[in-house]
Amino acid sequence: MTGIDLALVQSFVLVMQSGSLTKAESLSGVSKATLSRQLTRLEELLGTQLLMRSSRRITPTEAGRAFFARCEGLLDDVTGRLEAARTEVQEITAGVSGSLSLLSDTQFSTSFVCHVVKLFLESHPNVRCQLDVASRLNAPQIGDVDCYVCSEPPDVPNLVAKLLGRLNYGLYASPQYLERQARPRRPTSCCTTGRS
Repeated sequence: MTGIDLALVQSFVLVMQSGSLTKAESLSGVSKATLSRQLTRLEELLGTQLLMRSSRRITPTEAGRAFFARCEGLLDDVTGRLEAARTEVQEITAGVSGSLSLLSDTQFSTSFVCHVVKLFLESHPNVRCQLDVASRLNAPQIGDVDCYVCSEPPDVPNLVAKLLGRLNYGLYASPQYLERQARPRRPTSCCTTGRS
């Protein structure tokens, strides 16, 4: 049998759902004459009458009801798959799908990188991310990952280093500590004489 154009099936389902060519025309913007030709062509391809037409209404034949029962779900499935394919293609084109491997210095792994990765994955759910900590046993080598987050760039040929930001360090004390020890005049006095 010759392949059936999906547009013919869509027209048939639309007419079945709307109940008339007039309503189908109103919903789709396709003229009644075009819809009628498409229905006739579909019946020719199937070799059977699907609809009985009168001036007042359209009534499905037994074959028409059976074909509609199959086609309605088929079109929903095709539409869903096409939408998923369109989304995937757009994400690939936009560069927001695939896999990303990260390696991080120990001091960055929980305080910075995990938080940034979490935010990134929330915005790009189709990206798979593998995060490893450099000090762990069996951690990948720098040359085997997409990105290495560290405090000092390693001496690795062809490595492109980008500054992500600067860290500021400070000395902080809880109110309870200050009540017990008084306010330190300089960092060394706090660290050498204070109790923990």
